[in-house]
Amino acid sequence: MSTQKTRLLSQVNPGNRGRMRMAMSKYAALQPGEKLNIAFLGGSITAGQGAVDGQPFPYWAMDILHTVFDKDKLSVHNGAVPGTLSSYMSVCHNVHLPKDADIIFLDYSVNDDYTAVPPMDNKVRRPFERLLRTLLNYPRQPAVVMIHAFAWHRVAGPSGLYWPSSERDFHEFAMYYGIPEISVKASAWRLMHASAKGFNVTRTRADHAGRFQHEIDAELKGDVFYWDVIHPDGSSGHRFMGELVAQYVLDAYADVSASPVTLEDMHARDDALPPPMLPMNYQAASDKCFIGPVFKSICVEPVEGWTWKDEGKDPARPKLGYVTDMAGAVLCVKIDTHTHTHRYVTDTAGAVLRVKIDTMTGGNSTEAVTLEVTYLRSYVNMGRARIECESGCACLPTEVDGHHTDKTSQLYLHEWMATQHKECIVKISVLPETSGPPGHHKFKIAGIMISEGGDRVFNWGAVQMTLEGLKANGAFDIKQWQSGRRSLAELVATGTAPSSALAGSSSSSSSNDERRQIAHR
Repeated sequence: MSTQKTRLLSQVNPGNRGRMRMAMSKYAALQPGEKLNIAFLGGSITAGQGAVDGQPFPYWAMDILHTVFDKDKLSVHNGAVPGTLSSYMSVCHNVHLPKDADIIFLDYSVNDDYTAVPPMDNKVRRPFERLLRTLLNYPRQPAVVMIHAFAWHRVAGPSGLYWPSSERDFHEFAMYYGIPEISVKASAWRLMHASAKGFNVTRTRADHAGRFQHEIDAELKGDVFYWDVIHPDGSSGHRFMGELVAQYVLDAYADVSASPVTLEDMHARDDALPPPMLPMNYQAASDKCFIGPVFKSICVEPVEGWTWKDEGKDPARPKLGYVTDMAGAVLCVKIDTHTHTHRYVTDTAGAVLRVKIDTMTGGNSTEAVTLEVTYLRSYVNMGRARIECESGCACLPTEVDGHHTDKTSQLYLHEWMATQHKECIVKISVLPETSGPPGHHKFKIAGIMISEGGDRVFNWGAVQMTLEGLKANGAFDIKQWQSGRRSLAELVATGTAPSSALAGSSSSSSSNDERRQIAHR
């Protein structure tokens, strides 16, 4: 679908090529059983929305690469989650990205607000920079590449404008950190403006309700770029993006084949990161998102009165968590609530550094962070729990009610504030009091997250999707989740599972917790 010209136009910023060259040189030296691991992170476009009868762009790219590279030596992981911003991934990257990633493609140009104010140093751009810094520090020091999707259609203001995009701000980060960029608008905008075949933006393939327009679909398929006003169509837009990604990887491989890696490339990969571009915007020192099996790993042993349980109706869509039916049952979680890792260096004699220390809790900062616990609320036999900071960190005790009268069973996020400490022990105790039927005290905890810089994890469906799409390596993959959905749909079709099992998330409630509810499908 693309041409050599459009593919080259997309490579708007080569960045520091050292990391990519080192990653591609690894492929040639792979031993039997080893793989070059390519990962994708982003929102709904990367996850494949719009690819209704085609492929998401990561898999278009892999199909092309498999014609050149040995399939057994190349793996792809798609950890993207629809409807999320980079602020979510900044906190929960560890359950969406394998630690052994060699190349990471990152797409948030459409999801992250381009009108964010004040410019750059704001609550939208700060978590994006922290995410970049975190990914660059992953164990294999991977090559991180930004791919910028483009939204021609706009809900507010005229469509087709070239400049309204987060891409401009992201370019500043790319230059600062030497990150390569692939731009859809740089390569396709003129084709869209000319309504070239495959790039036609005068129509979308879906109607306003996101449905096929069957009477004219044969005319639209392969001609229009977008499925709807945001997402590329699987047979055109996604394919085009996949070809841009594949070309970039193939070019890097050709470069290494023609000119082997040098010490300069190794230094480019191994050099320490510069200070943050935005003031004091350091990444977290440790993982901050504990969902699924990784949550079990942070619970303090011995765990008594609680059972690690999968309450899903289908093994392909697990609903893991600690469950108890006992009043008085206690679950303790040990977490590191420090949010930043940095050090101060000086070569000036007489320089003075003043440090503010919390001598009451043993922490090194009195700045509070936001904690969020994922718990089940249902109308059947649920109890209440008290959450408090037992040692290390400090917080005001808070209570969580697992019972509600709605005829639904859903995961919710409850948030509270705590101080920072390397060894924060959070204690969850099931109370004897209950707002449900007397004598019933069921309570389920599915995870806990620590915010960075005041951000919150809250997202409609993101946590539940993550639980349902975890692979054996502990990382969410969109294909794993889709496989589980298909498996459950088959159970519904045969009557083995109720149709409500496929229900979506609800957002009709109004309380602080209810605005963060997540369907417990």
